[in-house]
Amino acid sequence: MLENEELRTIEFVDEDGENEELTVLCQTKLAGVNYLLVSDAEIEDLENDDETVDVFIIKEDSVSEDGEDVTYTVVEDEKEILTVSKVFEEMMDDVDFEIDEE
Repeated sequence: MLENEELRTIEFVDEDGENEELTVLCQTKLAGVNYLLVSDAEIEDLENDDETVDVFIIKEDSVSEDGEDVTYTVVEDEKEILTVSKVFEEMMDDVDFEIDEE
């Protein structure tokens, strides 16, 4: 999936207030909003082409004046998910997305 690419991680606070380290797989900007495709999977799983991993889309809500602190939220709007996931699919042409409707 991600051969020889430098993967970066971000800290994310989930709805329970727990800190999670997420790996950023791809990033794009649409209509002035920064979107990130992220996963909490192990790096080895992300690098394995035969492995299926769960990913989700988060968007940047706010950035501190010094640019150090960024607040993200999980995208939950179905229309927004479909639109952004299509962009990520085009950017990562060797990846197939399957949207899980919970």
